Amino acid sequence: MRIGFLIPSSVKVVNGGVRRQATETAHHLQRLGLSIQWIESVDDLNNVDLLHIFVASPEHRAFLVEWKAYQRKSTKRMNVNRFISYLISPLTG
Repeated sequence: MRIGFLIPSSVKVVNGGVRRQATETAHHLQRLGLSIQWIESVDDLNNVDLLHIFVASPEHRAFLVEWKAYQRKSTKRMNVNRFISYLISPLTG
């Protein structure tokens, strides 16, 4: 299974808190044999089975709106129903 990790860009410059939770989670999932991909853009979602969103952040709003539009276009174009499951970890820093 390939898991995409989406964290707020503001978290990437701070050690500890959400960043540490995400990197530790990624490390342990990789030890279990799962593949982790850090998501930077909607195009990065092409190769993931599950999207793990860390923090329900306003920073993610534009990304999620773009993702929704991207899914609509790709399913119409390919005539398939491939939706990516997702989960949100409501962590606080």
